[in-house]
Amino acid sequence: MTKDLNDKEILKVAEKILLNYKLCDYCLGRVFAKIDTKMTNKEKGEILRKNLKKYKKIDAKNCWLCSGILSEIKHFVDITYKALKKYEYDTFLIGSKIDEEILEKEQNLLNFAESDFSESIKLRNYKLKTINVKLGLIPGISISFS
Repeated sequence: MTKDLNDKEILKVAEKILLNYKLCDYCLGRVFAKIDTKMTNKEKGEILRKNLKKYKKIDAKNCWLCSGILSEIKHFVDITYKALKKYEYDTFLIGSKIDEEILEKEQNLLNFAESDFSESIKLRNYKLKTINVKLGLIPGISISFS
């Protein structure tokens, strides 16, 4: 059976998480990243919070896990785009290092949640993937993932 964000098991895990962790929609949704891959993790977090009805939205800056870093993707795209103007290139791919404290916190969260649907910041580097994709949408920029 394919799971969705209305599934009772999924909602039970989401509620367990929200009772114990103050997470933004980006981080909440990433725990369920492998469910409905056509929507963003932020959208998943919003839907889960709405389905549970009793949990208020947490401003990303107050997120226990990311402290707002995932809400700053547009800012990182803008910085990168401005920096790229200085160079000639055919394709490119950017990289980053995730802070050890965030990785430890995330591991604690994922162990606690016991979700089979999660996506780690480190494993897929959600932030970088999103920045690369958004930069690739700018005319004249070509991203190569190989």
